[in-house]
Amino acid sequence: MRNLFSLCFFLNLFFSAIAQLKVNMGEGKIGAGKISWDDQFLIVDKNGGSFYSYYEGVEGDPFFMAPFKSALIKLASGEEFNNISARLDVYTQMIQIKLNGDTAKYILPGVISEVIFFDTLQSIPVSYKFQCGYPAVDKLNKNSFYQVLSEGKVELLKSQVKKINKLKNDMTG
Repeated sequence: MRNLFSLCFFLNLFFSAIAQLKVNMGEGKIGAGKISWDDQFLIVDKNGGSFYSYYEGVEGDPFFMAPFKSALIKLASGEEFNNISARLDVYTQMIQIKLNGDTAKYILPGVISEVIFFDTLQSIPVSYKFQCGYPAVDKLNKNSFYQVLSEGKVELLKSQVKKINKLKNDMTG
């Protein structure tokens, strides 16, 4: 009786372990069906483009200019990269670059020292120069980007900042 009970216990344990393994139905091999990122679903907006929800419950976007613009990027190490699709997130003070396809990545603070965005305004070429590395002022730090309006003996800088204010209605909670 004890041997029969032990045999039933081990068979139950064996079949439970087999049931936990993922079976690929097409090939009949145990454990062959691995999950791939290509199998994940994609959420698109009403125009069929990639859907981005930057911040929940906030209208607009956090960027200096929402579309990606051609840019010259200078790294803190001295290297330069020309004709890079980029944009400045003024809320987080980080540069976002567009890689092959629709992949967009943020560059960590402190890596980029200067970025110049190129645009056209009524068929006239315009450039916007942003630099970081200035002393900390108020809530800005050395990694905060300042728009350079004029250069020379005295530089004129403009701080581009976007803030999110949360308003709570006391009556509705």
